Amino acid sequence: MAPLFLLSLAAAAEPPALWYRQGLTVSAFPLGALSETRLQARIDGHRSDSIVFQSTYYGAGVRLDVSPAFVNPGVTLSLAPIDVFDVDLSAEMLGYLPGTFGLLPYEGLGSKLESVRDARTDHVAALGWALDANPTLKLQVGPIIVLDLFAVSWLHITPPEGETAPLVYEPLRDMLVAWDDVYLENQPVVLYEVVHGKQGPMFAFGATWRDRFALVSQDRSAGLGAMVIARPEETPGWPTFVLLVTEALIDQDRVGKEPFIALQANWIGEHRRAKPSPPEAAAPPERP
Repeated sequence: MAPLFLLSLAAAAEPPALWYRQGLTVSAFPLGALSETRLQARIDGHRSDSIVFQSTYYGAGVRLDVSPAFVNPGVTLSLAPIDVFDVDLSAEMLGYLPGTFGLLPYEGLGSKLESVRDARTDHVAALGWALDANPTLKLQVGPIIVLDLFAVSWLHITPPEGETAPLVYEPLRDMLVAWDDVYLENQPVVLYEVVHGKQGPMFAFGATWRDRFALVSQDRSAGLGAMVIARPEETPGWPTFVLLVTEALIDQDRVGKEPFIALQANWIGEHRRAKPSPPEAAAPPERP
């Protein structure tokens, strides 16, 4: 509550900016599609010419994730007190849809490959909730960009009445999780920026390691791969494209199989209201 209270006080002094991000992702192995919508009111944090205080902000708003498997609405809080670190906190309702893309009960850590899941007919619909924390460390030295992306999710999925299977396939995370579980993810990224992206086009490529673990079910998946980030122009009309390709090195099912491939397009924008000017002082009456 304290950050929200401070946010409201600061917003009263200066009009907040309306920030948005619309992301569209398609993936293969596993096949999937996802729309991510984020909308926040944001204010500037402490800013100065220092290298770590040029783009600080605090924000609060709403989020909505939609795919053929689920509809997840929620609320978000974003804190970026310094430029090299930020964290997104959110609470969301999980609404898993019936159909061949949704939840699948599992008795143990068996195969979760698409060929196996497509052959099953016992997909279930369910409701649940998640509390998410997504901190990010960022550093750039010359053309070298280093990112370390973390994710922690406290998951609760209400099993259908009579369901006794201890685990369930969760499509967003592509993992076998317990109905109550903690999902952990760490993804360090090292990029080389070929085209500088401050005021125009941007192109960078590099390597990444993506490691995911479900604390209760003990399912784990980790892979090494490549990432490419490209942006034609730094305007809200042009998206930033992110291509991720990883090969599984740790996984009960996917080692030696097809690589995970995902392409994401992000439209990011910010609208600010002009700060109201103070009223001009009335001119003193002229002397007769």
